[in-house]
Amino acid sequence: MSAAAARFAAAAYRGVVAAVDLLPAGWRYGYVTPVAARVLGGDQPAGFRPVTPAPAPATATPASGPERPVPAPRLHVGLVTGRLDVGGVEAVVAMLTERLPHEAVRCTVVCTQLGRTAATLRTSGAQVEVVTTAERAAATFQAIGADVLQLHNAPPFLVAAARRSGLPLVPVVHNTEVYNTGEDWRAAAELLDHSPQAVAVSAAVRDYYRAHLPCETATAWSVVPNAAPVGSVRTSADRDQARELLGRFLGVELATETVLVCPARYDAQKNLPGTVAAFHSLAATPGRHRLRLVIAGEVTDWVEHRRADAVRRAGPMRDRVHLLGNSDTSMLLAAADGLLLDSFFEGWPVVGSEAVTVGLPLVIADVGGAVELVSAGHGVVVPNPAGPTAGLDPRVLARARRATSQVNVPALRAALLRVGPHDLDRRSPLRDEQVSAAVDAMARAHAAVLAAAAGSAL
Repeated sequence: MSAAAARFAAAAYRGVVAAVDLLPAGWRYGYVTPVAARVLGGDQPAGFRPVTPAPAPATATPASGPERPVPAPRLHVGLVTGRLDVGGVEAVVAMLTERLPHEAVRCTVVCTQLGRTAATLRTSGAQVEVVTTAERAAATFQAIGADVLQLHNAPPFLVAAARRSGLPLVPVVHNTEVYNTGEDWRAAAELLDHSPQAVAVSAAVRDYYRAHLPCETATAWSVVPNAAPVGSVRTSADRDQARELLGRFLGVELATETVLVCPARYDAQKNLPGTVAAFHSLAATPGRHRLRLVIAGEVTDWVEHRRADAVRRAGPMRDRVHLLGNSDTSMLLAAADGLLLDSFFEGWPVVGSEAVTVGLPLVIADVGGAVELVSAGHGVVVPNPAGPTAGLDPRVLARARRATSQVNVPALRAALLRVGPHDLDRRSPLRDEQVSAAVDAMARAHAAVLAAAAGSAL
């Protein structure tokens, strides 16, 4: 595709986005996205998953110690979620399933569809139940004999079944729910009226959620940040090998390059076309020749992927932007010099926690968890590409999505140029026991909330 054709395609997709954003979010995700997948979709783009043996991750021993017997459970929780494949929510469910037993909490996972995370959990011996109807959900909740149910982005039919179970409920809010309608917020308030406890993954998410509820609820809120999955840490030797493998995969020499990675699915939330456009703005800047951007994730919205690719092809940095499919995130982070997340909204990006563990500097938009992640590691928080988080709504996002240059581009450009030696450079990874202790602390905090909801005391 020529640059002129790419510019025409980028403009056409911007028009499609503008039209789609006029529709309610339910229509967009329920009808337009599946139709776009049939019309525009194809095979998922190739992901960076080396066929040669990957460096083994550093083993991280649970702070409680695997050699120490797991205590007898005093509480049984059902972790209720949707598809259990890969992603931040799935990573949190997996970490809790692994670590809550060390806090005397037995876990049963109830999901709507299996995937890679579910397969891993079952291999490790975890109980994973698949339900696809409200009737099956009701029977499952009765059969497992849980004391409390914790809801992780559970679909409406599972939420309804959970409410009818009569068990104490603990919703976990993983994101800033920008696309919620008035009806959605009323349903959220009704759920919270039946939930003695709730968890938000960041203070920004909690505050946004509470500000948009139509009424006050008596629910007690706790903020429990997401830890990084154990196994995120890699050594310098792993880094050398990962970087060599990534360079070979991309067909470029990375020895003198500064590699920025953005592990994110192709979805409107992640602002990937805007991210690529902002990267192109570096073209006339001294030092830009050393920068390379690698975006990697599953295509869940083919309009977003096609638009991001058209924007890539139309810009002056087209040869320095790579759009990959779902990839080995820990290998990407091992090979990278910095993490870039220019999303419109997040709850607490797990990949940000992973970047902190490996010592990567973060260039991250002002979303949930951004300030805390940079404080825990190092990097720069830039303004949100759509404006202040508290004011985000579908109309604000629609304006930002159709903009050819978003409001945070100057700040983002300045931050990206700081990534590299002697400024925002890589630091030593955290020790594996530090990573493990953070997961244990997250599990301990969730266990305390679950115990309070169940009227128990661990």
